[in-house]
Amino acid sequence: MPSVESVEGERTLAAPGDDVYRRTALELVKRFRPHDGPWGTINVIALDESGELVVGVSTSGYPWKYPGRVGDSALPGAGNYCDARVGGAACTGRGEMSMRVTGARQVVDALARGLTPEEACREMLADAAMLPDEFRAELRTLCLTSDGRHGGAAGQAGSTYNVIDVRRGELEVRARVVL
Repeated sequence: MPSVESVEGERTLAAPGDDVYRRTALELVKRFRPHDGPWGTINVIALDESGELVVGVSTSGYPWKYPGRVGDSALPGAGNYCDARVGGAACTGRGEMSMRVTGARQVVDALARGLTPEEACREMLADAAMLPDEFRAELRTLCLTSDGRHGGAAGQAGSTYNVIDVRRGELEVRARVVL
């Protein structure tokens, strides 16, 4: 069994799932406060003039990850998904929930069924909200279709996403619809 050191300097044996491991992990999470200024996961979905569509997702939620947690950003279908015939989607927030419903893939599948970008994003969030989650942290999503339509949704008011049309060179801040 691995040995862990608590904040108080005690060394003890711990295994994932036991109380000592959980307390130690929570103590570490409390120590890693985010820096001042912007931080968090960044989603980028781009469509070029020739119709090439790509999705990229960073993950900068390190302070909130438990030891061994990978997160949804690295998992195609969960944190990001793209089908150039239809569109691309990306998720941020409570990655575990997106992993459980393969959130980004679900959004793209909904686009393929004919839903609008906002409807597709809302449908996925509604599905994720049905799952039990003791932390009940927010999950957000956004998408871009292969013909340039876009949308986003969130579980809480005030969430936005940015759109840039390189032909105009202007940044537009859009509100995500609320589930």
